[in-house]
Amino acid sequence: DILTRNLKRIHDFGSGEIIIRHLVMPNHVECCSKPILDYIAREIPKCVVNIMGQYRPEYLAHEYPEINRRPTTQEINEVKNYAEDLNILYKPVS
Repeated sequence: DILTRNLKRIHDFGSGEIIIRHLVMPNHVECCSKPILDYIAREIPKCVVNIMGQYRPEYLAHEYPEINRRPTTQEINEVKNYAEDLNILYKPVS
């Protein structure tokens, strides 16, 4: 709540120059990436979003099979395409 309130304040009353870095997680496009992008498009549409596919399973990731791999090209592209559909200004980060 505090983060979303502060982002909205910066967007509405500040310079409006916000960059949000979004890390695409494996198996989390529908439950996480899309709702986050929906929020951005609705509440802070002037910000830039860095869509990052750099997630690497480290440390205890092997204990969680759903995140024990890198995101696929298909998952990353699905997030980018969704951002485009929402008219979000995004910059891919490898």
